[in-house]
Amino acid sequence: AGNERAAHALLVTHKEHQLASSSDQYVSRGGLPRPYSRTVFFTDRSLYRPGQTIRYKGVCIGVNTEVDEYKVLAGERLTVIFADPNGKEISRQVHETNDYGSFSGSFTAPRDRLTGQMTIRVEGQPSGSASVRVEEYKRPKFQVTLDAPKTAAKLNEKVSLQGKAMAYTGAAIDGAKVRWRVVRQVRFPIWWHWHYWWRPMPPTPSQEIAHGETTTGVDGSFTIEFVARPDLSVSEKDEPIFNFAVYADVTDTAGETRSAQRGVNVGYTALQASLAAADWLTEEKPVEITITTTTLDGEGQKAEGSLKVYRLKQPEKVQRPKLPRQYYPVRELRRGKPAEEPKPDPSNPDSWELGEVAAEEGFTTDGAGKASFTFKLTAGAYRALLETQDRYGKKVTARLPLQVLNPDAKQFPIKIPNLVAAPKWTLEPGEEFMALWGTGYEKARAFIEIDHRGKSRQAFWTELGATQQAVKQKVEEAMRGGFTLRVTMVRENRAYLTERQVSVPWSNKNLSVKWERFVSKLEPGQKETFTAIITGPDAKKAVAEMVATLYDQSLDAYLPHNWMQAFGVFRQDYSRISSHFENMLKRFSHLHGSWPQDFKDTTMTYRSFPWELVANLWGYEFFGGRALARPGMAAAPPAPGEARESAANRRAMDAMPAEQQMKAEKDRNGVEFRKQAGEGRGEGGGEGPAPAVDLSQVTARANLEETAFFFPHLVSTKEGEVRMEFTMPEALTQWKFMGFAHDAALRAGYLE
Repeated sequence: AGNERAAHALLVTHKEHQLASSSDQYVSRGGLPRPYSRTVFFTDRSLYRPGQTIRYKGVCIGVNTEVDEYKVLAGERLTVIFADPNGKEISRQVHETNDYGSFSGSFTAPRDRLTGQMTIRVEGQPSGSASVRVEEYKRPKFQVTLDAPKTAAKLNEKVSLQGKAMAYTGAAIDGAKVRWRVVRQVRFPIWWHWHYWWRPMPPTPSQEIAHGETTTGVDGSFTIEFVARPDLSVSEKDEPIFNFAVYADVTDTAGETRSAQRGVNVGYTALQASLAAADWLTEEKPVEITITTTTLDGEGQKAEGSLKVYRLKQPEKVQRPKLPRQYYPVRELRRGKPAEEPKPDPSNPDSWELGEVAAEEGFTTDGAGKASFTFKLTAGAYRALLETQDRYGKKVTARLPLQVLNPDAKQFPIKIPNLVAAPKWTLEPGEEFMALWGTGYEKARAFIEIDHRGKSRQAFWTELGATQQAVKQKVEEAMRGGFTLRVTMVRENRAYLTERQVSVPWSNKNLSVKWERFVSKLEPGQKETFTAIITGPDAKKAVAEMVATLYDQSLDAYLPHNWMQAFGVFRQDYSRISSHFENMLKRFSHLHGSWPQDFKDTTMTYRSFPWELVANLWGYEFFGGRALARPGMAAAPPAPGEARESAANRRAMDAMPAEQQMKAEKDRNGVEFRKQAGEGRGEGGGEGPAPAVDLSQVTARANLEETAFFFPHLVSTKEGEVRMEFTMPEALTQWKFMGFAHDAALRAGYLE
């Protein structure tokens, strides 16, 4: 027991009964969390060339989760080291943090050493680091887009997609080579898993069904066409959707390659429907069911049909579930044809048969494909079924299981062994948490626990004679980080162990950063001012420090750049107690087998010539006797007649004078040999000289920086206003903005 890493076996004895663990158990005592400090870094971007400036900002924070103390470390003196890919120091700087615990500086990417991933880190405490890459790269010049098909795609018919390659300057990339391929994947409706509970998921590996090459036009556009062939191994009754992923790689005349991808969904129907309802449904309020009808690509589409809500036929008594197993009760037959559906499983409500119709409505979705209905239902188990048709008259269905509860009742109305439900699992301080336990057994009890920070807040047995009971807990400010609800019930040699984390988020640590003035289109060299407003969780204006960057977004094609959106250091409560159901199926074990089998090798071999002689059997004449191919590198030899004819022609060519050889080559290839020097247009031939262009008013662009600005210490006013004044570089491209604001209490907000 003194060794925490040792494996333990548990054996519990009660009178003549024994219970043992089926696997090794490991016990961890843990310990109290210790206070710590760390440094968080921000850089203006992720990718640099040798010689460019790397700008950074750091924030030093202190964390003590034991007392929920989170703060910045002001006045902290520290040393920042810039190291190369081998960990060797390039440069260092000494900083002292300000009132917001932050500091900033810059390094120059080295030219005299190996490129690759380099590190900016703190020497000693508070530890922290950030990685950047220094590479010799070409600035991306263009991007590729793929548009959705203009006409709806159908199975076994041609699908056409339009793509375009456009430079970041807005110019078209013409004459570029396009390589494309199409990969098919099979998807099933969201209700497939629970509706076909008795069937294994059909194997549906992805498969490339088409590929090809094309060239961009003068406007940078190109067309991809393929036939949307279905996977015939999947039954049409399963209502599958075939996702055709189209990949296009475009290479311009300079050798730069950019890629794009787009998915096209095609099915046996041209419409898909879905039903949605809240997880917590009670008979006190009408049950609201939302209908969504869309194309297979997710665009809303108007549809008409019927919606029926059936009450399910419950078993006469609760049936305990079978022990877990690795196989399904009914196996798939070949060619995707499923076997007959087995009888309903009394322990699984998803398999229960439909009963009487409890509610029915006809529906017509709007232009966005939305519609909603409310029904007054009593407590019990239901299933909603939707039927409609696509524009070709094919049937489309959707299904949704429903469980309606009555929290005020003492008896649970559904014949299932165990249920734990709650209106919501995320709450704020000041609210009251409520959960409901229920069982379909006529007599049963459960043990309910609520733990917080390793201590029990509640622990009790449910009332004797009641098969349904509510659990309530007032949420206090000290419960930020959450608490744990644990419900344990044992009945008929089955353990029903429910453990749920109730979330109480650190919403008091959130800042809201929103634009007051932002311009999305700017001209090269333009002077501009952005303005943002920072507010706290109480909607009051907040004073905070903000770091902001605006960099060339095309660099994300090589290495995406992202910042954190909040300090993820706040305590998250969890229980160290774990429960396991140890009953399991014991299968037959292999005791003896693999008897020896005597066999003899009957392979027959024959003598052959050495490789050095036969490898170039035809190559001797093919190369005219002037060269000998190396063993293992000879290509497939031509036919003997072709080899002799080729060798004879080559020997005849070798015997000709130089002028006759040139004439013979001209006759064979249809190509004239021209002199490299002195060749030009004769008098009166060709076009005249082009008119002169006045370039006196044209100035070369000078500021092509890939970072427009990096402001590490923007401090908001009392009104929460942050102003950013800058001059745009002259590079024609798309730019990405990121901003992160924080205050001394580690409240933080993000803007992009």
